[in-house]
Amino acid sequence: MGKSPRLFYHLVFAVRHGQRAISSPVEQRLHAYLANQLQGKHAAPLQIGGAPDHVHLLVECGPTLAVDDLTRVIKASSARWMNEQLSFNRGFSWQLGFGVFRVNEADLQATTDNITNQASLHRRMTFQDVYLQMLKRHHAVYRPEYLFEDELHG
Repeated sequence: MGKSPRLFYHLVFAVRHGQRAISSPVEQRLHAYLANQLQGKHAAPLQIGGAPDHVHLLVECGPTLAVDDLTRVIKASSARWMNEQLSFNRGFSWQLGFGVFRVNEADLQATTDNITNQASLHRRMTFQDVYLQMLKRHHAVYRPEYLFEDELHG
């Protein structure tokens, strides 16, 4: 019997309205929470990083796991956790959408490095600029009017 394929995904989601809500002390706790939640959903967190206004997760999933469903569940549970545990008084939420990018095994190290270096990258570029570059690099089809919807439409 053959081995199951190894599937790797780069997940990206932003804080609603571009708020810079993920400070350094919050970041460590949030990343630990996200890792725990992923493991509980039978996904292996390989790298978690981000900036004060968004997170990046490099995840290995089995072929039967629907990564879009996983992302929705992780976003919902982490928003609830941020509000309950970190006293955001229900003021914290993620932007409505998210990005899921398939990663080839050969690109794992480059993706890990990219996630690790988010703080330095975002000193030079906005989240929106970096995200648009990711969409182009992955030849993603998208409708510009729906990107960053929270910032554009309230």
